[in-house]
Amino acid sequence: MDKIRILYYGLSTKQGGIEIYLKKIFDNINKEQFELSYIKVADKVCFEEYLSNHGTSFFRIPSRKNPIVHYKSLRKIFSENHFDIVHLSINTLSYSELIFEALKHGCKVIVHSHSSNNAGSRITMILHKINKFLLRDKPITRIAVSKIAGQWLFGKHKPFSVYPNGVNTDKFSFDLIARELIRKEYNIKKDEILIGHIGHLAYPKNQSFLIKIMFKLLNINKNYKLMLVGDGADKKNLIALAQKFEIEDSIIFAGAQTHTNNFYCAFDIFAFPSFFEGFGNVVLEAQVSGLPTIVSDSIIDEIIISKNVIKMPLIEDCWVNYILNLSLNDKRIESQNVVENAGFGVNVEIKRLESLYVKCITCL
Repeated sequence: MDKIRILYYGLSTKQGGIEIYLKKIFDNINKEQFELSYIKVADKVCFEEYLSNHGTSFFRIPSRKNPIVHYKSLRKIFSENHFDIVHLSINTLSYSELIFEALKHGCKVIVHSHSSNNAGSRITMILHKINKFLLRDKPITRIAVSKIAGQWLFGKHKPFSVYPNGVNTDKFSFDLIARELIRKEYNIKKDEILIGHIGHLAYPKNQSFLIKIMFKLLNINKNYKLMLVGDGADKKNLIALAQKFEIEDSIIFAGAQTHTNNFYCAFDIFAFPSFFEGFGNVVLEAQVSGLPTIVSDSIIDEIIISKNVIKMPLIEDCWVNYILNLSLNDKRIESQNVVENAGFGVNVEIKRLESLYVKCITCL
């Protein structure tokens, strides 16, 4: 049987949740059965070198600022190449040209929602609403990482299936050696309490909230440090905010990291104050590592599966008081089995996705 050829859309120049998700698919999918290719919208996108070195193909499309050139590029890709499935991992429906072109060439199309709100501009929101209307009756497969993410992208009255993200529980289990190495690299003293956060530095993730609570914590106890793992457009503003509060020496901007699993080991507390999330995969990863975890009340209940996690409203003093009264010790209560038993293991996730791909091409 010929391999099922899948074209993915979702890689950008910055490492975020969708990029990590697409790499995870590549690392775990059955490559004897599936052949993977990627659309790219810039000269170089996240994980391109890694994926290219492992034999995948990339197809460059120009910016939509020149719609005629953009359309011709899409048409050329589909005219010269065969794809069975086009899988779009997206946060909004502001971009639809790829969907219409794929349908025109007989491809099965999967539209996969990863968010629960619009983090873009007003124009993005307008295009999202227009395309939601234009796509309402198109023969596409609608899936989402959660119920709230599906309702956001497709509407409350359009059927969709929930395909929750998964996590490699072996990879994210606590490792004492990794903890010591990371803390040594960033000069974290043994008696210092390291609050960690992993995520794209952007408005939805609300990292400014963490800097504000750090200011209050340090006025009470100087032993706290904050590490932000990730990169993004908000980095300069966050640095400026830390400097305004004169706490920049207690905040570490670690940048985007490939092996984030090691950073969970180094943290003492994980904090995730997002304004909105489609899923929040890092919350699962933190639980696997056994970290005490504080999340905003926008995080879906489905991924809170251990006693290590508390959900709180975005009130600074509530977070400060909880952190100050948190009992910390060197023993981690790992939740590897709990995560697996709840159906969030990566093997379950990939098998479910592989079955969807097969179903897409075998069902008329």
